[in-house]
Amino acid sequence: MTFSPFKSWDIVLADRYMYTAFARDVIRGVSAQWVRKLYAFAIKPDMAFYFKVPIEVAISRLLRGTRGQFKYYEAGMDMNLSPDLTQSFQIFQSRILMEYDKVVEEFGLLTMDATQDIETQQELMRTLVSDTLRGYKPKRGTYGRRTLFWRRFDVHKSE
Repeated sequence: MTFSPFKSWDIVLADRYMYTAFARDVIRGVSAQWVRKLYAFAIKPDMAFYFKVPIEVAISRLLRGTRGQFKYYEAGMDMNLSPDLTQSFQIFQSRILMEYDKVVEEFGLLTMDATQDIETQQELMRTLVSDTLRGYKPKRGTYGRRTLFWRRFDVHKSE
């Protein structure tokens, strides 16, 4: 039932969305056109941000963080790009970043400079969201209409 906030026109903030699948799936060899058709049901957001960071900075942050290592699939090890985990990560994630550049252009994502400190990024993002929401008024009476969405999928209540 994750789509009910979307259908009631509530404000939804999400980390990742269909754009992540677009980039990752295409890099893994799936047709870009096919992936976009697969996610055609997804509601296009009013705002979507892309926090762009150079691969070297991403590697440094991940290795210095609490995890301190790369995950097998995030490094693209299953694609046999390199036997070295760090080098495979760099190759795989660099390809994803190039694909994200295409997604940004195609869907009009707002690019944020993720090399800036967190406070600066957050301040800019809050300003952009606040400007967009200025004058926003939630639609009344949407709750009853929400059930129509679920009826389309024949969702049966469990006994």
